[in-house]
Amino acid sequence: MELLADENVETEWIQALRDDGHDVVRVVDIEDLGVSASDPDVLAVATRKDRVLLTADQSDFSNPPADEHPGIIIIADVTRTGGEVRRAVRRIERSVSDLSDHVAYVSDWL
Repeated sequence: MELLADENVETEWIQALRDDGHDVVRVVDIEDLGVSASDPDVLAVATRKDRVLLTADQSDFSNPPADEHPGIIIIADVTRTGGEVRRAVRRIERSVSDLSDHVAYVSDWL
């Protein structure tokens, strides 16, 4: 799965997903975004680059501002370990063939 990690995503989660073979790019590493990018800009770049957005920002992404997006995975509980995030993403990937326009919560997949 190709993911765009929002700035609030823990390094441990990113590393666990990369170790599992996922292509994870961080918002802060994208020239068009960087630190403190607005939520609509983050979602627009995720959509343009066809990357599922990985975020801990439940308040702004549980009801996405865009009509179409490649999918959003929300880690609402920031105490989750990298292993838990990896396990949930594996389950999502096995069960949902296309995350487009869907919002998935890690807690629902553990």
